[in-house]
Amino acid sequence: MRRLFLIIFKLIIAAGVTYGQSTFSANRPGQVDNPDITPQGNLMIETGFQYGKTLGAINYLLPTTAIRYGLNRNIEISLNADNIYQVESSLLGLTSYNIGSKIAICDQNKILPKISFVSAFILPFTGVESLRPEHAGGVLQLAASHSIGNKFTLYANAGAIWNGNDSFPTYNYVLSLYFSPFDRFWAFAEFYGLIPEEGSRSEASDFGFSYQAGDNFQIDLAVGGGPGNLKNNHYVQIGAAFQIVKNKNSVRE
Repeated sequence: MRRLFLIIFKLIIAAGVTYGQSTFSANRPGQVDNPDITPQGNLMIETGFQYGKTLGAINYLLPTTAIRYGLNRNIEISLNADNIYQVESSLLGLTSYNIGSKIAICDQNKILPKISFVSAFILPFTGVESLRPEHAGGVLQLAASHSIGNKFTLYANAGAIWNGNDSFPTYNYVLSLYFSPFDRFWAFAEFYGLIPEEGSRSEASDFGFSYQAGDNFQIDLAVGGGPGNLKNNHYVQIGAAFQIVKNKNSVRE
C-alpha cells in the first residue's frame, strides 16, 4: 500500500503540467467516477432519487446530492450528502457528509488514458447520529477514461475505501463502457465490485443512459443489480445534473 500511495503522490506532482478540464461532465448516473475536472469557477450540482433493495431491506435516497466546484484547471473540490430513508426501521435522515477532491494527472494521449486522482473523506461528526460511522473514513482511487472514436468511451476506477467502522480497507473497482449513438445521448453498461481485506468479495452490474438536454443540463436513469439474488439486491436511480457557469467561455461549443 505504501508503494501505491508513493506512486499516486508522484503522479499528483506531475499534474502541474497537465490539464483535465472539461466543459460539462457529470459523475452520474451509475457507479463510476470520471476523471474530468469541473471548469475553473464553475459549480456542478448533481442530484437524484434512488430506490434500492439490499439483502431484502428497502432503502430510499431522497435525494442524493453532490456539489463540485472547479478551483483551477487541474483541481476540483466536492461535497456529497445522502438523505436516506430506511423502510424497515422507519429511519429518515442525512448520512455523514463527504468532502473530496479530484486532481488531474494527465490527458489522453494515444494509448495513454486520461487519469485523475480522486479522494474523499467522511466527516463522522455530521449527519444523523445513528447513521454516523465510529471513525473517520474515506476513499482514495484513480479514475481513468479512454475515448475510442466519437462513439465509445471506456471508464475505469480502482482504489480503496475505508467505511469508518472497520479498521481495514475494502478495495473497489469499476469498469464502464459508454456508447453515444447520437449527439448528447449516452447509453452505458458497467461492472463493479468490492474486495475486502477480510470477508468475501462482491460484484454487481448496472446499465442506463444520460441525455444532455442543454449546454449545462443533463437528465439520467440507471438500473442495477447484484450481488447474488437480483430479487433482493437491486436499485433504480433517476436524476439530473446542472452546471452554473462562471463565464460564457466555459459553455460547450
